Amino acid sequence: MELCLKRSNQHFTESQVCCVNGNWKVEDGSWPYVLVHKLPRREQFLLLMNHPNTVYFKGILCICLLKGSVEILGCTMSVRTNTRQTVYSPKGSSMLSIETCFPSPANKPDDEVVFVNVVDLGLELSEEIISEMRHKDCVVLLEKPRLSPLEGYLKTLGPFMHLFTFTELKERYARVRESSPFYKVEEMFRCVFELSNTAENLKRHQKGPDWEEITNYINRESARTVVCGGKGVGKSTFVRFLVNQSLPLFREVLCLDFDPGQPEFTIPGCVSAVIVKQPLLGPSFTHLTTPEQMVFVGEVNIAQCPSQYADSVQHIISYCNSQPKLLRMPWIVNTMGFNKGVGVDLTTSVIRMLKPQHVVQIQSANAEFNFPEPLSPPYVCSYQNRFCELPPDDPLKYVLHTMRTMAENKKGMAPWGMGAPRLREAVILSYLSRMVQPPKYILADTVPYM
Repeated sequence: MELCLKRSNQHFTESQVCCVNGNWKVEDGSWPYVLVHKLPRREQFLLLMNHPNTVYFKGILCICLLKGSVEILGCTMSVRTNTRQTVYSPKGSSMLSIETCFPSPANKPDDEVVFVNVVDLGLELSEEIISEMRHKDCVVLLEKPRLSPLEGYLKTLGPFMHLFTFTELKERYARVRESSPFYKVEEMFRCVFELSNTAENLKRHQKGPDWEEITNYINRESARTVVCGGKGVGKSTFVRFLVNQSLPLFREVLCLDFDPGQPEFTIPGCVSAVIVKQPLLGPSFTHLTTPEQMVFVGEVNIAQCPSQYADSVQHIISYCNSQPKLLRMPWIVNTMGFNKGVGVDLTTSVIRMLKPQHVVQIQSANAEFNFPEPLSPPYVCSYQNRFCELPPDDPLKYVLHTMRTMAENKKGMAPWGMGAPRLREAVILSYLSRMVQPPKYILADTVPYM
């Protein structure tokens, strides 16, 4: 099966995509900028794209580059890395994107790398496909990942059993999706694909216009960066983007996770320090990590225990400052979305304790989700803080970066949502999934250890 669709500035409904002589394309018959080829092996196909182009998806994909380079949530994958990455885009989150990076001029060494990768992966490619690959900027191998303990365990639990599968779309959007060029691929992978120039059925991840500029500025040196903002403005998403952009430069990144309500790497109710060595390509419950140091605060609502939270944060920071290995890494700090009252006290306390070089403040169009003032050094220094006093001879010096949230785009809202309580449940189940055994995944069969 061969699928094709041309990229343009014009938006097409998926009903405008038709099949002519076995080839999928836009009705105007233009030369295709996106091709999808089914390979002989089951659950494996090639995605061929010219630059610039973007493909959005929901589900789980295993991705490997055969030619060119693409970016997913700030993680750049190229043909020379020759690594597979599993990417998670479940229900309750925005569609992730596979975005082409700038095309590099073809040269003999790159062609040799492509050939070696094809041979190493044991791919059976026809002369027609090989010829098309030469005329494309990016060639991506997409595969169905093996069933992970997390996915297997969640499939046994009613509320989460369809978290990564999208077969119900056949009923929800039957008329639209049956005419989609990705229909058969969606059937095979139980996922959803959309192109940037098709009508938006689902909410898509969007990179802010200033994200790359800010991350490039931050990554000029190994720095400490605090990410702040109210609830739902996209702090966690930007933290993942910043981590993924930093890893190729520094290999390891220290993440200080100071949001007990929505932790990025541990179970709820904790603050932690985690060394990140691999890209973050999904929501928090897909990349739980054993921390270097962790403190159980005991509450997800910090308004109930602000002093205990401040003490826990101070303990984590003191530990990290005492470790020479950690001091050589860039620090990226995820904070909670508590932006009023005692929340301002605690956020300014975190900044005072850390003494960062950068603070990123994500602003919402709704003032309810913003801090009372920009978190500039003069404001944080002069704020009457009840938890952390700042010596007068030790002023803060950092660059404040402000950006508009990209999480409030109302176009193409997802029909599935995952609120904070359900997301915390998913994190706990992800933690427990490491203990259960297939095929039954029964937690009661696990031998408890103290």
